[in-house]
Amino acid sequence: MDAVRSKVHLGQTERERILAVLARRIPGTVAWVFGARSRAAKVRDSSDLDLALDAGRKLELAELAELREDFRESDLPFFVDVVDLRAMDVGFRKLVESDFVSLEDPR
Repeated sequence: MDAVRSKVHLGQTERERILAVLARRIPGTVAWVFGARSRAAKVRDSSDLDLALDAGRKLELAELAELREDFRESDLPFFVDVVDLRAMDVGFRKLVESDFVSLEDPR
């Protein structure tokens, strides 16, 4: 993992790989990091990455499945969990929304 970290506990190389997968699979998608990597003071390198995606529309189940497969097959050293922001349960969204940090501009 890169030595310099931003508010999102993720190296620059890993961030670029994730953004490349998103751009290839679902172009124009805005990704929000939530969970431990957006709020914890200390995060293990193996901690999973939780992403809430906003593609401007509700994503198809097949799109999410393909995206999850892309991340499983990647060389990232952690699990990437993706959820569709437009399909997210309102109660869950209210619970995690305060943790949201943009993956594209994590500062």
